[in-house]
Order: sequence, then structure tokens, then C-alpha cells
Amino acid sequence: MRRCGVLALLAAVVLVTPVTEAAKPIVVGEHVSAGFETLHPYQSSGSAQPVLTWTDVVEYPDAVYIAVHFARMDLGDGDYVVVRSPDGAQQWTYTRFGRHDLGATPEGFFATHIK
Repeated sequence: MRRCGVLALLAAVVLVTPVTEAAKPIVVGEHVSAGFETLHPYQSSGSAQPVLTWTDVVEYPDAVYIAVHFARMDLGDGDYVVVRSPDGAQQWTYTRFGRHDLGATPEGFFATHIK
């Protein structure tokens, strides 16, 4: 069965350093949980040319970076997932079971963060 389950965990970093704010806690990160997933099994193109099967957008206003957590990844041969910034300047491609095959473990894996 080909699956790609995504649990988006977003991290927002806000640094507040004015003297008047020094006594207040500083927000250094936030986890936001949302689930996204393909159909199970997802449809593969079956051809030599890549075909877009699924897309989602993860946004968090004012975040310094976003790190998406994949709870499970089990892609077919030749299939891949691209995690990228909106402008395409940062992008990482994951195949089969993702980073170091961690998509096949109960813990899953975090994609490289997007600034």
C-alpha cells in the first residue's frame, strides 16, 4: 500500500528583546498539529514522466521557519515528495520511506525546515 501521511508541526520563532518586555516570557517555538494525507493507496502515474498526485500548503504567518513532520511515508518506486518554500528557493525531495527510512518507523521524521 502506498501512503504518505503528514502531521504538520510548525515552529514559529519570535524574539522580543526590548527592555520593557524583558520580564515577559519569550516565545521561541510553537507546535501546531494538523493532518494531511494522500488517498490510500494514492494513484501513481505509472509513466516515465512525473505527474502531480497531491499537494498541500502549510503556512504560519510570521514564522521564522516551518518544519513538517511526516508520521508515515511509504512511497512506490520512482515516486517522491518535494517539500519546498513558496518561491522554490529551498526544496528537499524525499523518496520511498523518507529521510534515513524513518518514514517506516513509529516516530516518523521531520523534513528539513523551510525558512
